[in-house]
Amino acid sequence: AYYKGIVTNYARVFRQVLPGKKILMPWGNPLFAIPFLQDPDSREAFDGIGFDTAFFDRLPEMQVHQCSLHGLMMPFNHYWRQYRQDPPLLVTVEGPCLGGVKPGALTVDQHAAHLPRAILTLAGHGITRFFASVSGTAENASYWGEQHYGGGAFSRITLNPYPAYATQGTLIRHLRHMVFTGAEPTGSLSTYCYGFKDARNGKRLHILWTIRGKRPVKMRAGAIFDSMDNPVTGPLVIGQLPVYVYDSDGRVELGEPDHRDVQLATHHQLLGNVADLFPTQTQEADEEYLASFPRDIRRFPAAMELTRTADGLAIKLPPQPVDRGVMPFYTTLQPEKPIVIPGKARYITMEVTAASDWGRVVYVLRDAKGERWISVGTRDTYSNDDTPNASFFNFDGRRLVRFELPSNLPWDHYREMGSTWWGATGGDQVVDLPLAIERLHIERRPQAVYVDRLVPTVPAPVVLGALHAEYASADSMRVPPAIAMPAAPVSDNPVNPIVELSASATLPATRIEKVTEPEHYYDGTRGHFHFKEVEQAKTYDIYLSLDPTGANAIKLGSGLKESGALVSGFLANTDFYAFVVYTDAEGRHSHPSPPFKLKLMDTFANK
Repeated sequence: AYYKGIVTNYARVFRQVLPGKKILMPWGNPLFAIPFLQDPDSREAFDGIGFDTAFFDRLPEMQVHQCSLHGLMMPFNHYWRQYRQDPPLLVTVEGPCLGGVKPGALTVDQHAAHLPRAILTLAGHGITRFFASVSGTAENASYWGEQHYGGGAFSRITLNPYPAYATQGTLIRHLRHMVFTGAEPTGSLSTYCYGFKDARNGKRLHILWTIRGKRPVKMRAGAIFDSMDNPVTGPLVIGQLPVYVYDSDGRVELGEPDHRDVQLATHHQLLGNVADLFPTQTQEADEEYLASFPRDIRRFPAAMELTRTADGLAIKLPPQPVDRGVMPFYTTLQPEKPIVIPGKARYITMEVTAASDWGRVVYVLRDAKGERWISVGTRDTYSNDDTPNASFFNFDGRRLVRFELPSNLPWDHYREMGSTWWGATGGDQVVDLPLAIERLHIERRPQAVYVDRLVPTVPAPVVLGALHAEYASADSMRVPPAIAMPAAPVSDNPVNPIVELSASATLPATRIEKVTEPEHYYDGTRGHFHFKEVEQAKTYDIYLSLDPTGANAIKLGSGLKESGALVSGFLANTDFYAFVVYTDAEGRHSHPSPPFKLKLMDTFANK
């Protein structure tokens, strides 16, 4: 109701003052517009959206999931067509914004490739004006930027311009005056051919790329340019960087894929073949897998057809009685006993033969102390369920599918980069080697999003073959010695400001009634504290502790004037106990309130 009032009142005044001008639902997620389209009182109050999103290191073409480009635009377009007859005005006011080039984020090549592909993906969904496409080449210079977009100690300023500047410039030059006409079929759901027409003279342009490896292409063509805007001569071979082809009819003949870009590390160990290691199929699944992020991804069980082949285990998804749309089906493969990964491996790498059905492999591990690790990220958090899609079957042919393992450095247990993609339960979130594989969840999809619609996938089985552990060095093939920082000393007399305040209080306590999330930047680190106000109170202070007794409490809200004040600075997704203390005009303070338990979740996606 609050936002509806803003939208409808603004539209009424705006259309009176500036008749004929367009109103965009501003700055943000296109899905925010859907409730206003469903409401007959507000659906005519705007003419389109000002698209603004940061998708960081996500694959531009990734399937529907949190903050994916398909997941943002497909529902919006569906509801717009359902409730409006006129086409929407779709422009970008900021973004698509990429993550930077740094360890654990994007490589220089990914950075250069993802921006033009993100813009092309959005063009396929109807966005026609890109006013502020940000490549993420700059580093951050503020708390806000660093907290949500930065790399901390891993940020490095280079004196050499990133190739992304060139790929962005190439895209702008070739798409100026161009209108998207549709995508041509390529025969692969991981290879794309987007068609455009020059609005001035009808000149045809096709832009091609593939998600993994390289592919030779046969098509009638005039001038061809690569992403550095260099002319291309000789046979046409496409990769992750878009290629610009003029004067073609769009008919594409793909050659065999080349996946030699991924080779096993010098130091690696064969764990076995999936067909031998995992003899049992079940539909059992970890709750951390099924409910990893239910607002955006649901997974449904299916008994799949398993066949041993010369290359490994062929897994075919039979026709399903219920259409799950953009969501995947899964089955579970169990070993006879956990498969130990010797030493400290950096990657778990599987040989996979696929046909771009956008399924994936999910690993469930257990470490030496019994803590479980699952490769869908930490439950109910953003940006860590394999956003680069490294574990997905988004390729054709045989390829090594490499996935980074969780690990910690010695002494202070600093989390290494691979830990980003893993959720941990039942322990201290420190990897205790060796790790062992307890099960695999294999996802398959009968349909996948391609360009701007849901299309059938190739029903061929995916074949899972040899499984390897890859290592950074020969030494890491053995479990390193445990070197841990000594535990912090525990005081016999811990600091307890709440006890101290109670001992010196002269006024009666009030109470905290509720804590609510802010309307904006609801990232679990800030909240509005509502308490019963006291007539003689001049100011209020808020203390937070991890313990209901108030031990080691920290004052985070100081000198507050009224109930509902915003208090910041606590950890998201963490149980806290809050206390309020008020002071009167004479400087006397009250007893602390009874402890109020709170836990604010991080639901702010743009970081």
